[in-house]
Amino acid sequence: MRKFLCLFVAVALPAQSIGAGATRLPPAAAQSVSVNGQTTTLKTALTRVDQPIWRAGATRSQFGGYNFNITPGLRTGFTSRIHEVSPLSGPTYAIRLVYSGWQPGTSQAPGANGSSGEQPGANPVTCSASVETNTASLSYWATPNGGQIVSPSITSAGASSWTLQPSTPALRTDPLYLYLPPGTPFYIRSYCNEPMGGQIPIRGNGKGALYEGSNIGYSNYTFGTGNGSATTFSGTLPTTPVVAKSVVFDIPGFANSTDNGSGGCARANGVSSCSINYATGSYSIVTAAAVANGSQIPGWYIGGPANGDQTEAQSLSNFSTSFNNYDNPLVGPVSVEYLGPIKSIAVFGDSIDEGIGNSTGYTDLSYLDYASNGYFGVVKMPINGLQLASDADIRGRLARISEAAGVVDRVIDNAGTNDLYDGSSLSQLINSFIPAARALGAAAPGQGQGLWWITMLPRVVSATSNAQATPGSGPYTATGAGFGSAAVVDPTPLGGPYGSGALGAGVLSCSISGNGTTGPYACPFPGATMIGSLWSDGAYTTVVDAGAGGSGATTLVGSRLSTGTHTPSSGAVSLTFANALPSGQKVNLYAFASGPSARNAWNYFLYNYALPMGLVGGVMDAAACVETAPASATGAGSGTWVSMSDTADGTHPSPSAHQTIIPGCLGPSGTHPSGFWTIN
Repeated sequence: MRKFLCLFVAVALPAQSIGAGATRLPPAAAQSVSVNGQTTTLKTALTRVDQPIWRAGATRSQFGGYNFNITPGLRTGFTSRIHEVSPLSGPTYAIRLVYSGWQPGTSQAPGANGSSGEQPGANPVTCSASVETNTASLSYWATPNGGQIVSPSITSAGASSWTLQPSTPALRTDPLYLYLPPGTPFYIRSYCNEPMGGQIPIRGNGKGALYEGSNIGYSNYTFGTGNGSATTFSGTLPTTPVVAKSVVFDIPGFANSTDNGSGGCARANGVSSCSINYATGSYSIVTAAAVANGSQIPGWYIGGPANGDQTEAQSLSNFSTSFNNYDNPLVGPVSVEYLGPIKSIAVFGDSIDEGIGNSTGYTDLSYLDYASNGYFGVVKMPINGLQLASDADIRGRLARISEAAGVVDRVIDNAGTNDLYDGSSLSQLINSFIPAARALGAAAPGQGQGLWWITMLPRVVSATSNAQATPGSGPYTATGAGFGSAAVVDPTPLGGPYGSGALGAGVLSCSISGNGTTGPYACPFPGATMIGSLWSDGAYTTVVDAGAGGSGATTLVGSRLSTGTHTPSSGAVSLTFANALPSGQKVNLYAFASGPSARNAWNYFLYNYALPMGLVGGVMDAAACVETAPASATGAGSGTWVSMSDTADGTHPSPSAHQTIIPGCLGPSGTHPSGFWTIN
């Protein structure tokens, strides 16, 4: 059973806010609302609605990026129309939009092994926005913007447009007051402009998602069909005027040809000459080589009137609502925030949580979107290729933290797969996890109790083979050592909860007690230990073991250390401190006994250390939903998929795993629902 927080706090909004918003309310038919069983007006309801707090959530939220290049002489900005649905967990009384001047990219975190994080945008960008809705009938509409209500311009600090600076992590607009019952569809129109030929931050690419569109992007076109000879192909492009230098066509067997911006093209690539009338769309292409009978001359172009801000237009022009294989870029907010009694989660992590692998419908919806089933607002901020090392440094997560803090009830993260695959040791994962967890937990209520972590999914070499993937570098280079292990012996040697990822002999520990000298101090583990798995409790020093050197002595580094070594084959450890270790000061060290895979050891760490230490409020066991799990929801920990149809490529879940298998396992109504969804 779902439980939702209801504080029953009556909040009186300032009179001037109500008055300012009243001019932008929907028509009278949409202003009558029911609050606590009484029919009233939206303006009055705002003064006494239960729990009128801002919460983030969107149907397709995504941390955007400056990766659409604007070419001087062509269009310098464009309008996009993006479909949204308000959360099912409560009504909405106002919305505000969040735009970011930051972008996904190479992390600025030092020593992050090239991990993907975030960085400031490329240049300032000016944007404006409006909302298109049909709150009177509260139903989907068959014709895009047919008979719809378009709001006045959304404002920011009272202005109808705003500039995103590269240093702006998150810009929140002023509220737009409108009443949306749970599950109400609406659209956001955004216009962004960069006249100097820089870059525009895009929210994503259109990939066939219904009810989305933009007025820039290329349209497919067939310029002619060959008859076996060199000939002239002519016709008229269907959308005019044609943007100069945007016409591209491909004579079979040759490289692409492009118009020269003056109505012609170079004599090359199987073309003798061409002419294009940009105003009427008429064209003529004379080939210099025969085109086989029935062989098509494909191409694409940008057509339509000169682009401008269409956020207030009653009838959109040059607007694509279906997409070709040259994906149209979509500009828009990275998040939508709702005023009302709804619940929201923020999702951090890597491409698995971004939705990669889900090629059906919305390609950037992940299993967490499906598991929420529309009842929770979901603001997604994963980054393709992300490593824990970037989340451990504020410069790798500044914008995403700014977007989530104060507007979500829970934060969930799945990171570590890419660190391990790129050669990091388990010790390095743990030492990146501790500062990252503390920072991410601060973005949710309850500090660490508001942060949950996701177990590491199996990683195999392909979607057709259960052969286990191994890191290309680092300490875990033996077959199966990185992501899988068949060891299923004594999975809980230290007690406590346990999920997927079985271990062999579990975790070993040793401790040092200071005697007032720098050392060296010996801390022998009671047996052989896993390469690269040593970590400390962090109370006095952080100890990092990169695992270089294999089973021989490896070098330890960390705060307050001068030198340190770890010999996995014997379990011997020696530490020398930079300054005298105070008498009686304890330093507790831990390492995994030899045997488990690094993936399974990481999952074990989440359950048996991160959870008891209060670094996380819980662990969501996504691995148990898809890995080999005989007669158990907790998994055998073999590191392989129970069905290869559940993985798209050996790393990411397949569409069915994203949409059905994992949500049906751990979602609120799943066979093994996670406590993550019980927010009270």
